[in-house]
Amino acid sequence: MGQTADRRAALIAQITDIHVGFAPDDGSGQDELNLVRLHAVLQRMMDGPNLPDLLVLSGDITDHGDAESFAKTAALLAGAPCPVLPMVGNHDSREGLLGAFPHIRPADDGFLHYVIDAPLGLRIICLDTLEEGRHGGAFCEARAAWLAARLAEAPDQPTLIFMHHPPIIAGIDWMDPAPGEGWIARLHAVLEGQKQVQAIHCGHLHRQITTRFAGIPLGVT
Repeated sequence: MGQTADRRAALIAQITDIHVGFAPDDGSGQDELNLVRLHAVLQRMMDGPNLPDLLVLSGDITDHGDAESFAKTAALLAGAPCPVLPMVGNHDSREGLLGAFPHIRPADDGFLHYVIDAPLGLRIICLDTLEEGRHGGAFCEARAAWLAARLAEAPDQPTLIFMHHPPIIAGIDWMDPAPGEGWIARLHAVLEGQKQVQAIHCGHLHRQITTRFAGIPLGVT
């Protein structure tokens, strides 16, 4: 967000695809390395000149969705200098996330999507794109109805959307959705013409990409 002489900018940090619990059978200690990496990122964030107002964990927090990995992550995040917004990715489980982050409550439809009012009048929508047993994203009719209702509540309020799965084709065959997948068309139909949505932020692909979706700037972290 921009800033004026009498208003600072809202600062939102995003960490994605931590994969705590990933441990190859090669004696490398990779699981510990992922925790060390997370600790280093948090330290750099807290030692920086400006502390973030919010920290979004945009999915694949764990590698297997297990309670132990979620607990390890939550323990490291206990010292975060700002509210933490965790989200599920395809490697996570809703039960595991809720056990480690009890401040998150499922929506009436059972999905872990929610809305946060951020500083400076900014609105944050965190979408649940998990379909258990599926690597790719999902956005069913129930989720489409939920998002449409949330956008209709504040049509003039600047809004950011966070979701784990990018609704785009990036040229990575084994990770890309098939062209014209129903969940992507459904999301596009909900977002088209929603001028209050300033940007969409995703994870999942383990690389940085900038593009547009439904005319809205989209970034993959």
